[in-house]
Amino acid sequence: MEQRGNLRASLLIGIFLVVQIALPLRGFVYDKHDTRGNFSWNMYSQGFECQMTYLASYADGPVVEVDHRHFFHRRSRHQLVFHRDVLPTFHSYLCEELGKSGDLVRVDGICLCSHNSQEFEPLVRDTVDLCSDENYGVITER
Repeated sequence: MEQRGNLRASLLIGIFLVVQIALPLRGFVYDKHDTRGNFSWNMYSQGFECQMTYLASYADGPVVEVDHRHFFHRRSRHQLVFHRDVLPTFHSYLCEELGKSGDLVRVDGICLCSHNSQEFEPLVRDTVDLCSDENYGVITER
């Protein structure tokens, strides 16, 4: 009887281990490491580093560097916008808010992100006005 209990425990542990190994393999097979959405321990093995700079140009002449973290209630939450599907909404909001402080001519942005210490890639087209460009300057294709 005791041997049967040990067999069941071993079987359950084996099934658990197979599931824990098989689920993250999906990301390697499809080369898609989703760090948002469905929770998995795989999200802890991802590393992102982003550098973002905004410059606002006004009609009366000054070009002002904009600290994008200023637009978040909790400054630590600013990293949530570093995704291609969220960034256009943030740029729309940014253009609206910057327009309130004067006669805004254009907003230029540089947004570079690196995934797992790989080469930095741009998320925003350079030399375009983010407020008037299609998709608020965000590059949609990879």
